[in-house]
Amino acid sequence: MTRAEAIKCIEEDGIRLGAGDFVDVEALKVAVECMKEQDVTDINVGNKWISVKDRLPEYDRKVLVTDVRDGYISISELKAGGKGLKDYWECEDGMRLPVSEITHWMPLPEPPKEDAVK
Repeated sequence: MTRAEAIKCIEEDGIRLGAGDFVDVEALKVAVECMKEQDVTDINVGNKWISVKDRLPEYDRKVLVTDVRDGYISISELKAGGKGLKDYWECEDGMRLPVSEITHWMPLPEPPKEDAVK
């Protein structure tokens, strides 16, 4: 899916949610505006989706995650399950997902650099 197709899909079709799912509509609108304003020359430079089959990110590091089966995308951290417990993904909204629910991840981009004061 291209960037333009993603914007069109979100704006025209919305997001299909299952029972109990939640999306902050205002956050979604902001995301679309950011996508429209983003310099397309910077998209995915050095940032490629990494399959969890290839490797996992470091624990407690915020990354972008997705489940390509249903299009779920979130900022999450891989957490160690602890004594006898399984590892899990902790999403920014507080939801915890089994490691098996995520198919790909990507490092977050660096924040923009502030222009030097003249």
